[in-house]
Amino acid sequence: MSTFSRPLPDLPNELICKILDNIGYKADLIAVSLLSRSWLNCSRERLFKDITFKNRKSLVQFAKFYHSPYRTIPDTFQHVYLNPCHWDPFTAQDRVIVFVTLALIASKEKFTIRASGKAVIPNWPLTATKGQWASIRHLELIGGIYSAPKFFEYIGSFPKLELLHLYAASFHDGWEEDTVHYSFPPPR
Repeated sequence: MSTFSRPLPDLPNELICKILDNIGYKADLIAVSLLSRSWLNCSRERLFKDITFKNRKSLVQFAKFYHSPYRTIPDTFQHVYLNPCHWDPFTAQDRVIVFVTLALIASKEKFTIRASGKAVIPNWPLTATKGQWASIRHLELIGGIYSAPKFFEYIGSFPKLELLHLYAASFHDGWEEDTVHYSFPPPR
């Protein structure tokens, strides 16, 4: 009997998790997740810690994959990263895809939006994500030009926000910073 045709012994989940804690490379995690369902279940959280949407196509692909009957990814990610830099011009179809896809997923702690340089931030990424993730504690906004009232309204929609990073952010009223880090006291 070859090594590959032998059934794997069932190991306790605690032991599998200890082994997975010592595996540092994503390729190795993928390999061990294919061993059996128990290995997949334990490695799933480590494999899908964060998700990045670089373009509209990646949102469409994720939505199709998410509705697949064979999906094994979790509903919640540690970090959701939205990069709408090259999505101009914004069409009604883009907005629908973003709203629908972002409504499917949740982020436990961190959300990042990267804007294109000095482009004025359109309302739809902010509106699409507003109120979606009440558990977000860490928010990064990279680039773009904001109107101060809309910016503060958006920030107010994260009730548990503890850390805000602004990178190359500009406001219509003239305030501009290369890098600003704000920490808020944790909610009580």
